[in-house]
Amino acid sequence: MTPDHDSSGWPLNYPLAILWTFEDCKTDLSIDFMAANEACIALCKIIQHHNRTMITHSAVKAISGRARPIVNKMLAQVGPHIQDKEIGKIYFWATYPAEWDAACQELESTQPLLKLCAGHWKAEFVLAQVIKSTK
Repeated sequence: MTPDHDSSGWPLNYPLAILWTFEDCKTDLSIDFMAANEACIALCKIIQHHNRTMITHSAVKAISGRARPIVNKMLAQVGPHIQDKEIGKIYFWATYPAEWDAACQELESTQPLLKLCAGHWKAEFVLAQVIKSTK
């Protein structure tokens, strides 16, 4: 019997280039990763089909469009005493962990390509970019 995943949780039926972890972005030459631009990586480079083909810019817009109402729902929970500069992924992850996890799962349920990773890092990345764009 062959396992469905290797020891890192990587599904064996996906190519290594699928960027299973965020660390994979750092080693993939096509990403052009630099620590200084970590939050500015193009979504079309990290969100790919299972066969490693990149998604289109219209698909990126659709994914971001699905994330926007989810982000708006999370932002509605933030009290007026919190400054905009404090609001981001870390804020929600630390202050509203259950809601952050639910937001990631909701986005993944509407955008299955975001599930092609370990944990929720692709959904988290999209949500973080949408939060940043609302400031």
